[in-house]
Amino acid sequence: MSESRNTERRAILDEIFLRIDNKFHEGKFKEVDDELLTVDIEGSSTKVLIAWLIITFAVKSKLSNRSILFSRIKEKFLRDEPDKVEGLLQGLEGCRCGPHRH
Repeated sequence: MSESRNTERRAILDEIFLRIDNKFHEGKFKEVDDELLTVDIEGSSTKVLIAWLIITFAVKSKLSNRSILFSRIKEKFLRDEPDKVEGLLQGLEGCRCGPHRH
């Protein structure tokens, strides 16, 4: 991967973490919850999708749409990276998320 692509991806990750963290500190959980339904699953990299799960993990009880986001991400990973699903999602939903576990 090119250096410029790495820099661009890092900027996207930084923007997600900073923006969402700021909203949490401002108590804007509903705003973040609504945004979870608009995440571009198909157009986002694995790292960006994992970032969404990580940044929302600590407050998942306040985000009813997080489980929908998790399911959509898991479906994509099962389709695109079935051998990596368990490792990618382990610990991010509080369950074992391998392709043969439900």
